[in-house]
Amino acid sequence: MTDIDTLQQVKDGLLSGRYFVNHANSAASRRGYEPCIRRDMWARYVKTLGRMAELSDPLAQIAATVVTRLNLYGTAAQLQEAAPRAIAEAIAKGWDDVIGRTGPGAGRPSSYQRPYTLAEIVIVAHWLAACETAEITGALPGVGWAVLEITKELGIPSHRLPLL
Repeated sequence: MTDIDTLQQVKDGLLSGRYFVNHANSAASRRGYEPCIRRDMWARYVKTLGRMAELSDPLAQIAATVVTRLNLYGTAAQLQEAAPRAIAEAIAKGWDDVIGRTGPGAGRPSSYQRPYTLAEIVIVAHWLAACETAEITGALPGVGWAVLEITKELGIPSHRLPLL
């Protein structure tokens, strides 16, 4: 498999949410081996997702979906499983422009729904890594390098990515 094939496979995995599900499954395999998390770890996820939500309405909808799934009294593995699984669910549902749909001159509800763009999903992957205080290459093992390449290819500005 060439690098070009791998990059396309990673793009497809990000757009479908498959890579977030794989990440969640990896965390689920560690369940039961850790004590409950401390509130500072839970708070790091919530704060990081809040910073991501400030960037745009589509990213705010993903953050809102994830935050409702975070268990304050779970283990680190449960937290690391819940976030990417919720991201995959949000990607599958797509973005709903609630504000535009309810504004003046609103049309059919379906005209305000669309799939998330690859750029939005790549940004979410970076913010998920920030929740786990990891570089993107560690947050998505085996494909993190490809996510970095896709980030460059899409020209995503650094101010839309977390500072680690």
